[in-house]
Amino acid sequence: MSEMQQLEKKSNIDSAKEKYSMHKQTLQTLIENEMKTIFLIGSGSNGKTYLLNELKNMIVSNGYTSFNYYPIPAFFNKSKFFEYLNTEKNIICMLHDPFKTHNIKKPENAVVIDMNNVRF
Repeated sequence: MSEMQQLEKKSNIDSAKEKYSMHKQTLQTLIENEMKTIFLIGSGSNGKTYLLNELKNMIVSNGYTSFNYYPIPAFFNKSKFFEYLNTEKNIICMLHDPFKTHNIKKPENAVVIDMNNVRF
């Protein structure tokens, strides 16, 4: 790997860490403010699961449940999805924004953190 490639790789990693840190701070603020449903979305290798593990104690102590929900788009079940929205505090990891992908109105008590700009 050339010196230029090494510098570019380091720059990309630094940028990903900075964006990850911003999303972490956003998630912490939403938890502190007791937002009912929080979606972490990203196509993969974005740090969603790592973030949940890193904040596990905060998530649990504030009464949140966190889980991955990766339905095959053709089999997306809207009624099951709304069950998740109507339960108590959840943090849900998904590959895509369900509100945009399935043309669903986002409830006021839900927030989407789009981690697609983070790439490790």
